[in-house]
Amino acid sequence: MSTKDYLQELLNIPTVVKSQLSPDGRWVAFVWYRRHENTDVFVVPSDGSRPPTALTHTPEFTWLTSWVPDSSGVIVEEDHDSDERVRLFRVDINRPEEMKPLTEDRPPYFIRGGDLHPDGKYLFYGANFDVEKDEEIEPTWIYRHDLSTGQRSAIARPEKSIDMLVSLNQQGTHILYSRKDLHPSGQQYYLVDVDGHQDNEILNFGDDIKVHATWFPDGERILVLSESTGAGKQGYQSLGIYHWPSEEMRWLIDDPDRMIEGAWVSPDGLVVVDEMRDARHQPSYIDPQNWVEQRFSQFNGNLLPLGRAHDGAWIASHYSSVSPVDLIRISSLEKDSMPSETMSLTQMWDHTEIDRDQLAQAEDFKWPSADGLQIQGWLYRAHPNPKRAVIYIHGGPNFHSEDKLNPQLQFFVAMGFNVLDVNYRGSTGFGLSYRESIKEDGW
Repeated sequence: MSTKDYLQELLNIPTVVKSQLSPDGRWVAFVWYRRHENTDVFVVPSDGSRPPTALTHTPEFTWLTSWVPDSSGVIVEEDHDSDERVRLFRVDINRPEEMKPLTEDRPPYFIRGGDLHPDGKYLFYGANFDVEKDEEIEPTWIYRHDLSTGQRSAIARPEKSIDMLVSLNQQGTHILYSRKDLHPSGQQYYLVDVDGHQDNEILNFGDDIKVHATWFPDGERILVLSESTGAGKQGYQSLGIYHWPSEEMRWLIDDPDRMIEGAWVSPDGLVVVDEMRDARHQPSYIDPQNWVEQRFSQFNGNLLPLGRAHDGAWIASHYSSVSPVDLIRISSLEKDSMPSETMSLTQMWDHTEIDRDQLAQAEDFKWPSADGLQIQGWLYRAHPNPKRAVIYIHGGPNFHSEDKLNPQLQFFVAMGFNVLDVNYRGSTGFGLSYRESIKEDGW
């Protein structure tokens, strides 16, 4: 393969950029980048019984928004020429590429989220629009959209602008959404019923404290991930469960030594915890039946479990420096047991001319700095090795490089350069003191 062809193939390896299990655990919907001319939404059975089906195929940026409650289809959003003024569509699994429009084309506002009510009559989303005055506004309001009449009713009216997160519970009774009315650094969560009669703040751990929240399938419990509070406790995230009918909060993990990157709830109610250690994902899960946390078995590269399918197998996102982000099915992920019957749901390697042996494996590389602080990076070795190198500096700085396929770095290696991808002081994934150490000399 010529240098030009190799570069072209590197830049066109398909990769999964978002994925979500269906409520019944039988399907995985995902956004596939570089499979078509733009991003599109695909679906694949969670048992891997057939290859992925394209639900959309347009020249525009098309994104997965949510599943419909009965798992028969998805809500997708599509913009025009990257203007971000998206239109929402429904696409059913049994009618792929038939995009049924739900909202207006080229709206004079930005839409946040989009969830269909279980009865199929109403759509809920956020929009920075005053429907009564017919004008765009700065804050985002929550709307109930009657799909038969087109009538839109504002059921919540926040005061300040925010890139709002909006989600309807599976029972179709309440909307969970984020607000930033109190402080630019903070974020709180509110709960409003679908008729807009009760709109109450439920999660506030401080005006300048960020909190993130997602529903459990039962529609009453809410998974909470909050920045820690209190003197000497800042710098890590605490994980808990809030039961809104009783207003009870239960903390599951509140440990400054835990570096929790994220957490979500699988369709069957398990809590998946994503923790970073030395720039590697180390996931675990908590079963709300007994509150026991279980680590997943070790896996080459990085694994982000989405949840369990209807038959008990785990569905996960997986990637490494020699494998783009893929969706895999694993029969068992219990700690101290070898994962078995691993299956790629996308069959990604069928869609590229690149072979794994043409990619350089990232080596976990550590060395002491001048003051003795241990620094980590990812070392890519060229073969043959002409003793020349590229030092790669990631952006952020509150970010980190991972064992992940980077076409630019792979091309440098193919051209005979060793590459050191450095997680310098200020990088995340190594604890608060390491992240803050970049400030010692004024950034």
